[in-house]
Amino acid sequence: MGAAFDAANQLDDQGRLEEAAALWLEVISGEEALGQGPLAAKDQGKLEEAGRLYLEVIESETAIYGANHEETLMTKGNYAAVLKQQGKLEEAGRLYLEVIEAKTAVLGANHAETLREKGDFSNLLDKQGKLEEAGRLYLEVIEGKTAALGANHASTLVTKCNLGNLLLNAGDKARARPLLEEAAAALGEEHEDTQAARRLLACCNFEGNPASP
Repeated sequence: MGAAFDAANQLDDQGRLEEAAALWLEVISGEEALGQGPLAAKDQGKLEEAGRLYLEVIESETAIYGANHEETLMTKGNYAAVLKQQGKLEEAGRLYLEVIEAKTAVLGANHAETLREKGDFSNLLDKQGKLEEAGRLYLEVIEGKTAALGANHASTLVTKCNLGNLLLNAGDKARARPLLEEAAAALGEEHEDTQAARRLLACCNFEGNPASP
């Protein structure tokens, strides 16, 4: 697909604008269709295939849009999520850091997409047992989401619930409880994380080991 994009650029340089435009449309349409493949594979639980397809899409989007274009960065973030699902946490972490740095430069530190990647990376650090680092990043994400979306936005509250879970697992029930109470009260009965927050709150009031949500 990169070769076709180069050919379209050559046609444009030669002044053959209609031919160039037609080829560009063909390339972009093909790239969009290619982008559906990894999503379908991921939904079917075919993580190895999804990862391979994401790498193909990243190569294609890098050639068409550039390495730091929003589309390319979004695909890299999705690939990092697949790596995390596969248990390839170190590799996923490196890619998350790359995406976060690029999105911060391109979109800004408090853009919704940047904050989403930071939240996913916080969760990865949590899974790795790097609780202090994860906790600091969760707080950064909460601050950013509060500024960008509001304190009671569902996305902000879910991150508070995640931080509450981390603090509970670290044995800090006093700091976990208000975060979980806020999330449980404000998310609403229909939200999937409400029951998780309530279960974690029950753990705050239990003297044994904390349970997973």
